[in-house]
Amino acid sequence: MNPFLQEFDEILNKILVDYRNQLPGCDTSKGSMAAIKAACLASGVWGINAYQAWIARQIFSDTADPEYMEHHAWTQGIFRKIGESDADLLARDLEIRRRPPAGGNRYDFIRWAKEVDHIVDAYCIPWGQGAGTIDVVIIADKTFTGAEIPSAYVPLEGGLCTGVGARKLIDAGANFTWTTGTIYESPFDGGGPVRPGDIVRNTFTGASSRVAGVDTTTLSLTDDIFPEAGHGYHITSLTRQCWLHIEDVRPVRATIIRILPPATRIVDIDMVVEGNANVPWITGEIQAMMLAMRPGESLFLDQLRNKAVQGGAFRVPLIAAPANDVIATSYDLIRPGVINVRKA
Repeated sequence: MNPFLQEFDEILNKILVDYRNQLPGCDTSKGSMAAIKAACLASGVWGINAYQAWIARQIFSDTADPEYMEHHAWTQGIFRKIGESDADLLARDLEIRRRPPAGGNRYDFIRWAKEVDHIVDAYCIPWGQGAGTIDVVIIADKTFTGAEIPSAYVPLEGGLCTGVGARKLIDAGANFTWTTGTIYESPFDGGGPVRPGDIVRNTFTGASSRVAGVDTTTLSLTDDIFPEAGHGYHITSLTRQCWLHIEDVRPVRATIIRILPPATRIVDIDMVVEGNANVPWITGEIQAMMLAMRPGESLFLDQLRNKAVQGGAFRVPLIAAPANDVIATSYDLIRPGVINVRKA
């Protein structure tokens, strides 16, 4: 029991009991001198207790107020990222306390990747391409970037700003929404498109800004860094930002480090249920389960049956899609396609 959690009335009653025990016959009724003195003393004690309870909360990062939690994180070399929630900052702080830096083990690579703005999760695959190699699969913050898959667009050197606009990069010859599939063999490969969170640098002035919005030939920026046309630019994708950060902090003994987006596998669900099944609930639960899956997690038919039973189904006579368990590799990220749950 926390000794600082006594309420005012509890403290007041204890003081009045002491008065009556030590001074038999003492008037402790409301408005009496003893009651007034007891109330003043109880108020002071309650205030001291409340202050001590507040101090006790700030001692630990998991109970501290945000301002002091940030200070706890700072002592570990952790700083709040752009748009990062208190819960996510605390998770990173607790991670480094529970798994201190260990000279480049898999958890170090995960932590380094998550130190980059707009990366919300990461997975390390030691020896992904053989001895001395490490693959890191990263997940972007889709609430900011618009997609879980991080950008991997690397524009041609010599791209030029062809127009002027407030906090804009305009290039009439560019296609910032261009996509060619999944070409991610190195942090230097293309693949598109540009997304919010990427960094644009004016190669003429050296000024840089983050991308806030994307159109075919125009990028909206958080800062005004192109005062006139004719200035060159370079775009650093989120994948590249992560690679640069890890290259700066990692040990030198790993020969090849690859930063990769997950290989998204869209899986349609088509199943028949019997009984008093709540079809909308089952559909929502399956979708939520699949959206929460992490790279490398497989989808099993029994998971779908379990959700159906939880939603009131007596039996699942048919799962038409997928036909079998969907077994994921370490690089696969399973996500829901069309979910069709229907009653027999």
